[in-house]
Amino acid sequence: MRIAYYIAIVFFFLGCRDTPSDGGSKLTTYKNNKVGILCEGNFLWGNAQFDVWAPDSNLFVDKAFEKANQKPIGDILQSAFKYGNSLYLVVNNSGLLYALNPTTLEVRKRITGFKSPRYAAAYDGKIYISDLEANAVSVFDTLTDEVKSIQILENVDGARSGWTEEICFWNQQIVATVNDGFLWVFDPTTNSSKLIETDTGSRYLAIDSRNRLWIGSSSGNQSSLKALNQNLEVVYAKSWTKEGELTRLSASLTGDTLWYIRSGSLTGMSVESMEQEFSKVVPYTNIYGMGIDPNTGEIYVSDAGDYVSRGRWSVLNPAGDSIIHSGKTGIIPGGFVFF
Repeated sequence: MRIAYYIAIVFFFLGCRDTPSDGGSKLTTYKNNKVGILCEGNFLWGNAQFDVWAPDSNLFVDKAFEKANQKPIGDILQSAFKYGNSLYLVVNNSGLLYALNPTTLEVRKRITGFKSPRYAAAYDGKIYISDLEANAVSVFDTLTDEVKSIQILENVDGARSGWTEEICFWNQQIVATVNDGFLWVFDPTTNSSKLIETDTGSRYLAIDSRNRLWIGSSSGNQSSLKALNQNLEVVYAKSWTKEGELTRLSASLTGDTLWYIRSGSLTGMSVESMEQEFSKVVPYTNIYGMGIDPNTGEIYVSDAGDYVSRGRWSVLNPAGDSIIHSGKTGIIPGGFVFF
């Protein structure tokens, strides 16, 4: 069995292509199919960074944001997304939202007015931003640059009560996980909201091929997955105890597979036969981040290592059984953006 394991590892790495070449500061040499690697950096150190890889040319630009703007990003680069003709970066502990030119990465707007922003979703010219500390979802109007907020809980109960995490547009509504154990559902046409009870520690969202909304939760020794139909009814529930924290959740490009990280391992589950999991052997110290390429379905994973040294990122094929690219990046790579 041990010999078979090592043979599998060898073949796993044989699929890896050449290490990306250093692109220096050639930010305009690639215009399509860019992948941004979000390196959180250490809390209060201000050493977050944004690296860019161009799959077509295999060019890698270290600290691409810094090279384009001649300044650091700030403290904790949490998330990023493309909307309209801008690339947005959410910088958590600095309370910032950057709007960038997606070709040059130069800053178009530096937006403030947030307490501790986390993730964002956009609809009809407005960007909805979750928050760790504010007990509110912020709304940034891209036409007027105005920032407003919508309260989550009427009665807070302790530190970080009303903490909202992943957020997305689903079923003509904005939905966000609430760590207290709710799903926040906002109707942008009527400006009305409601809370649907879920599990404590709700943080992650994914949408499958049947347009069901999956909620990943983790609190203490309990982790869970729940699927809601469009009537917000629970149609599937799965939980684990004492088997490690659920830390990421994504749907495959076709929406027929859920990928998640639990106990530091990459795990998949068919959304049709939902009782069967399949784990993938990724020889990393600590799988930390994950993303799915919306064009190819390839799976991106990152390794935070010891959390103070440079991390690693790799690209797996859509089945998750072969590494096709790999390289080093900044400190605590936590996510990916495709633009």
